[in-house]
Amino acid sequence: DVPIPYTVVALNQGNGYNPSLGAFTAPRAGVYLFSFTVYSSVARNERLYHKIQMMKNGVGVVGAWENNREDGEDSATQVAILDLQKGDQVYMELMSGRKLCNHLQFNIFTGYMVYPSTDEYYTR
Repeated sequence: DVPIPYTVVALNQGNGYNPSLGAFTAPRAGVYLFSFTVYSSVARNERLYHKIQMMKNGVGVVGAWENNREDGEDSATQVAILDLQKGDQVYMELMSGRKLCNHLQFNIFTGYMVYPSTDEYYTR
């Protein structure tokens, strides 16, 4: 299984996302919302075959998979709200042997803090 590096970064306020690693590292404790959209396409009569997971510190949180010969392209979106501690990492992982569309602009990973940890907020 391999992390997916999203190299086109539209906004990275606080520099929590590292595009060379493909990982977001929480700059502070809090509740975060993450989402991803995955897109795959294959040539005619080939199998559409992918599995992608959102990982938190190496453990799968949510995922999407496709394994069919019915159509040549497909997409899926997932959203997760995660309670993160400072330094926790969130990243997307593609299962070994599976493929995504070569045009990664169709594959999106986004996240933002919903609110900071109450404990951290009141100890300042």
